[in-house]
Amino acid sequence: MDNAVAQIQIPLLPPGSHSLAALFTVTNNAGLAGFDALQIPLELAAKINVKALATTSPRVLGQVIIVSMLVSLIR
Repeated sequence: MDNAVAQIQIPLLPPGSHSLAALFTVTNNAGLAGFDALQIPLELAAKINVKALATTSPRVLGQVIIVSMLVSLIR
């Protein structure tokens, strides 16, 4: 990634009822959205999460935290 600031693109949900999983899906990719993360061993998932958090820009991480807080207020 260049020096460009990453922007979070959250897909809009169509009208109607939605599962909790659909609410927290932040991709339009059907393969990624349908991926069962429980299939990954816990140790590998932890390594992936640490690496992802370590390489995420503070601005993007802040945006995710704000969105998470807003979602928790809606519930």
